Amino acid sequence: MADRTSKRTSVWWRGIAVGLVAAMLVFVMVVGLVFRSGYGVVLDTVAAMLFGVLGLIVFALVTIALVWVLRRVPTPALVAGGAVLGTVFGVRLLDEAIAGRALWPEEIYYSSLLAFLALHGLSGGAVATLVERAAQPQPRTQKLAWLVVVVVVTIDVAAVVWFLREGRVPDEVMATSLDAGDVPRLSAPDPARRGPYDVRSLTYGTPPNRRRPALGANADLQTEPVDASPLLREWRGFRQRMRERYWGFGIDQYPINGTVWYPDGVGPFPLVLVVHGNHAMEEYSDPGYGYLGDLLASRGYIVASVDENLTNATWSGDFGGREMPIRAWVLLRHLRQWREWNADGDTPFRGNVDMGNIALIGHSRGGEAVAMASVFNHLPFFPDNAMVPLDTGFAIQAVVGIAPTDYRYSRRLTLENVSYMTLHGAYDTDVSSFFGMRQYDRVRFTDDAYRIKFAFYIHRANHGQFNTVWGREDLSPPRSWLLNTAPLLPAEDQRRIASTYISAFLEFTLRDNVDYLPMFRDPRVAAHWLPETGYVHRFEDSALRVIANFEEDLDVTTTTLPAGRVHTAKLAVWREQPLAFRSDEANQINSGVHLGWTRADADTSVYALGLSPQTRLSVASDALLSFALAVTDEDVLNGGESVTENDRPEERVEPVTVVVEVRDQSGTAASVDVREVGPVAPPFHTPLLLKTQGLSDEAYDDTWEPVLKTYEIPFGEFIEVNPRLQLASLTEIRFLFPRERDAVVILDDVGVRAGRPLRE
Repeated sequence: MADRTSKRTSVWWRGIAVGLVAAMLVFVMVVGLVFRSGYGVVLDTVAAMLFGVLGLIVFALVTIALVWVLRRVPTPALVAGGAVLGTVFGVRLLDEAIAGRALWPEEIYYSSLLAFLALHGLSGGAVATLVERAAQPQPRTQKLAWLVVVVVVTIDVAAVVWFLREGRVPDEVMATSLDAGDVPRLSAPDPARRGPYDVRSLTYGTPPNRRRPALGANADLQTEPVDASPLLREWRGFRQRMRERYWGFGIDQYPINGTVWYPDGVGPFPLVLVVHGNHAMEEYSDPGYGYLGDLLASRGYIVASVDENLTNATWSGDFGGREMPIRAWVLLRHLRQWREWNADGDTPFRGNVDMGNIALIGHSRGGEAVAMASVFNHLPFFPDNAMVPLDTGFAIQAVVGIAPTDYRYSRRLTLENVSYMTLHGAYDTDVSSFFGMRQYDRVRFTDDAYRIKFAFYIHRANHGQFNTVWGREDLSPPRSWLLNTAPLLPAEDQRRIASTYISAFLEFTLRDNVDYLPMFRDPRVAAHWLPETGYVHRFEDSALRVIANFEEDLDVTTTTLPAGRVHTAKLAVWREQPLAFRSDEANQINSGVHLGWTRADADTSVYALGLSPQTRLSVASDALLSFALAVTDEDVLNGGESVTENDRPEERVEPVTVVVEVRDQSGTAASVDVREVGPVAPPFHTPLLLKTQGLSDEAYDDTWEPVLKTYEIPFGEFIEVNPRLQLASLTEIRFLFPRERDAVVILDDVGVRAGRPLRE
């Protein structure tokens, strides 16, 4: 009976084996049928079958060898090894499921962890051998065991030292672009210097708050909670229970919490709300902007740092940006609270808040949230759930995005008739590309008020040092152990840049103080206030008349201004396309024209914007020609691919020569070298964002991204070159590229604007 059962079992398993092999062969045959190599279906099918048979043989042999090895592994080691491998894969899956991200870069997670486990498995065996053989010494075995222990300990120490060290500074990191030359320094007072007011501070919040009593029962001003549950359907399950257990409340009682810095004086004072981005929920982010609150309050602003830590990341899960509507909506609820305090109530703010001049400042996801809040501010109902009314209509005059995201919310929003500024660090390893440029390009000025938008790209600045809590490490452990922080600016320098430009921006947008306007048009005039590093800026105002922004159609021969035509000569590259980011996963959603040339001969390459008789420009002598330009590291002779670090010729670190020529109806021309208004410098490279080049290349795709810089040439300079030029009848604007070396540049946003801004 037993023999018969054993025989039936053997036949059963042989049948399973035949069925599996047959199914596999049918599968590879189907693959061959649909492969379509071009050599015929028969050949494709035969090749697929041969490949399948070969694969079956190889994997069968590997399986036999593995079974043979496992039979000889003692049961304890086999059980431990299986448990360890299961844990390695399980932790990865659990981490992705709960936190929505990997704690360790995928490129090295399995290899490094398995190597770590294997080494320490060997060392465990060596130690056990030493202990067991202590009573009966066997010199040869003991020497081998000691060698294993010493090697593993040495590797451990070396790894710890490597993880703890900052990294190293690449040669290119010291690039600077604020050599002022003959540019006069701005004579206005330093905007980052403390103002004339003594500063007071208080907190407001919603009780109870057992984690932060200063924003709850002990708050100086008590607020009522708001119900944000209609805005986040993902607030449920395990994440909900763990968060509510930690805080003692949920989003149905979202607290209105903030810390306020305000001037000791008689107002009314402009109101500024600052909101943090995503960070560890338990490591409160809102105190990290105290440096801004204290400075701005001393200069006559009321500043509130808003607490939105409830919906930040935690061990039990990150909402992955689905909480963005709450971040924006809560800001508007804070503004409603301030409106109530200003109108009535026993607070220091009654009648003391200038509700006609409001600015919103946000960092990271908060930088995206402040733009969203500015758009929602003009809506009667919440767009994603019209059951939520919006009692808003606040006078938001300015929005600042500090290293903002622009991809968390499902919609791309356009800011209308609000001044906008964005700052970003080239060494940002969290929001690793300048996503603020996407929002910058979606700012529209449609009324008669004078407004500006400004973008500032800062070499050697990271993501976290704009917040004193976040610091030098943009990623959480263990990923932060891989960061190369050696090239970073000192924290006080990075915050000095933010303080200088945010303070000046608010002076202009909330106080109509035009003294600081020149530092947005040309940061070189503010070089004496800024740390030495590299800077790239973009500037545009509501007085700009656009000639070509390369967004109007797919025809590369047309201009944005109607009936204009494009002409070229001696170019090796000419295409219009969206500007790339460092990462291959996204782009700037803004098109520019790529122009490239080689030094094959002595001719000059030309890109010309021709204006029709209907659209000829008539400009005043104090008007300016404005355009944005960036030198790329594309290889002209290799289809636009980036030049690698090792292959980059020495000449590529030098500025490129660009000459602008304008012509009038009679053919009279005048030209100006762009270097007279600023260097046309190569892009900033960040070759070591992580501690090895291989890790950096895997995680961030490229060492640079095109960041356009604004140049302004006064038309008066063209008149100085040729007084016969008639500005009343300009017919052509030509960009001339002397062939001194191979190069590719990107041109965008060519236009004319008034030289002297007017304010309502």
